[in-house]
Amino acid sequence: MDAAPETPSHLDLLVELLGDPPWRSQADRAADAGAWDRLERHLGVALPKDYKRFVDLYAPCALGGYLGVPHPRRGKPPLLGDMITGCVEVVRNAREDLEDVPPAPPAGHPDLLAWGHHSWEGDLCFFAPESSDPSTWTLGVLYRQQQGYFVYAGSFTAFIHGLLTESLSPTDHPGWFTTDPLWVPDEPWR
Repeated sequence: MDAAPETPSHLDLLVELLGDPPWRSQADRAADAGAWDRLERHLGVALPKDYKRFVDLYAPCALGGYLGVPHPRRGKPPLLGDMITGCVEVVRNAREDLEDVPPAPPAGHPDLLAWGHHSWEGDLCFFAPESSDPSTWTLGVLYRQQQGYFVYAGSFTAFIHGLLTESLSPTDHPGWFTTDPLWVPDEPWR
């Protein structure tokens, strides 16, 4: 009996689309587990695995020209931790001003956790940790210009792949325009 061929993951599809990062084989570009551990301890929750794998491969970077995705260690200063903890007031203000922003999370769960920002529109990208299992979280975009909120009920890498290939339906995401190249590192790589 022949085994069915394995379907590539969205991360595999992104590596195929964006190319293998030139530093992937270098020891100094290996995943920084310590940075993730420190950040997750600070947040009190584990982050989605596919998100961490993508970030370790490609971040800090700009996707499609404008979507900034930071890394918890890389970058000057390490933006991700500051961005996550600094978004509390933005989320609080959004809840006061917008009707469709998700309500505050249940007790014991952190609030919306920022993972990126769109430099052209000023939009903020979040995970909504509705449970202790990060693989079930939704992700969202808080539109700063359009005064609204979008929720995506798939994985981080599925969202990024759909965004960069423009295969998300308008109901999935009203869309940002993208430019080539689809991926640009935010710092010079050794």
